[in-house]
Amino acid sequence: MSQEPAARSQERSILVVEDDPTMTDMLRILLEDSGYRILTAQSGEEALEVAREEVPDLITLDLGLPGGIDGREVVHRLRNDPITADVPVVVVTGMHFVPSSDERIEAVLTKPFDVVELEDVVSRILGLRPGAGSAQS
Repeated sequence: MSQEPAARSQERSILVVEDDPTMTDMLRILLEDSGYRILTAQSGEEALEVAREEVPDLITLDLGLPGGIDGREVVHRLRNDPITADVPVVVVTGMHFVPSSDERIEAVLTKPFDVVELEDVVSRILGLRPGAGSAQS
C-alpha cells in the first residue's frame, strides 16, 4: 500500500468562488471526487485573498457575487496581479456572459450545467497549463 494517494489528490487545487452554499457543496463534492483539493470563497474579496495566498491551479467563478466586487471585477483583478495573472478561470454562471478579450476566460458554463461537461472542461484546462507542453503558432 502506498501513502501517496492523499498527496496525489492535493497536487491540483481548485478555488470554487460561489455565494450559493448548495452550489458550493455540489461543486466541492464533484471536484473532490475527481481528485482535486478544493478551496472555497463566497465573495469577490475572499476570492482574491484566497487566490493570492494559495495560488490555485484553476478557479471556478460565479459572476453574481455579493458585496462590492462582482465576478467580472474578480477576473480583472486576477489578471492584473502578477501572482494570479495566469491562473485559468472557468466562469460558472446563471447569467448570459460573453467575456471580453482582456478577461482571458478559459471557459463559460451556464447554470444549470452538465456535470460531465464541467469535469471535461476542468481536466482539459489543467492538462493544457502554460509550460505543460502546449504550443502556439
